[in-house]
Amino acid sequence: MSADAATLKLLAKRLDERADDLIYVGRKLSSNAESVSWTCAKADRYRAAMRAREQEFRKVAAQLHEMALHLQRLAARAEAAPAS
Repeated sequence: MSADAATLKLLAKRLDERADDLIYVGRKLSSNAESVSWTCAKADRYRAAMRAREQEFRKVAAQLHEMALHLQRLAARAEAAPAS
């Protein structure tokens, strides 16, 4: 395996890990907001805003996963390419 392919695989792995971290943080944020005991219109807006943030985090995480997949494909191509 070439150094370039190894580097691309490592970067892909890191992107996947960061994407998983974003999903975890978004889930935790939403969960913590739902567990807040106060009730009023402001609390409802806060909970809704945190659920929206969770969805935004998920979208960014999906983009990171897509980029990681692209890097993995590039690494596979680099491995398959004949050495020059």
